[in-house]
Amino acid sequence: MFNWLKDKMNSRINSEMMGCIRQNLRFVDFVNNQDRLNSSLDFYIEEIKEISLKMKAKTDSGENLTPDDNAELLDANKNCRRMWTNEFGGSAFKFDKEFSTQ
Repeated sequence: MFNWLKDKMNSRINSEMMGCIRQNLRFVDFVNNQDRLNSSLDFYIEEIKEISLKMKAKTDSGENLTPDDNAELLDANKNCRRMWTNEFGGSAFKFDKEFSTQ
């Protein structure tokens, strides 16, 4: 019974993290298509892209993400949200609508 619950939780977490990966990569594409890019953002955007692609490769290979992987991915997502509001003047409440997790 506990294995079933553990598998269900892992499945749910992996699904949420895949949404986070898609959202991060959509934000990276958005930033890369902007004309007015602050060059100091380049490092952060590249880091977000690398983290997201690394986690995507892990999940695509059937591997479960570790708690450390999840934390790293969520931190990258937090940085996306911070840049969205601070650099692009976007509303924090509209981030999820602009960059879908689906």
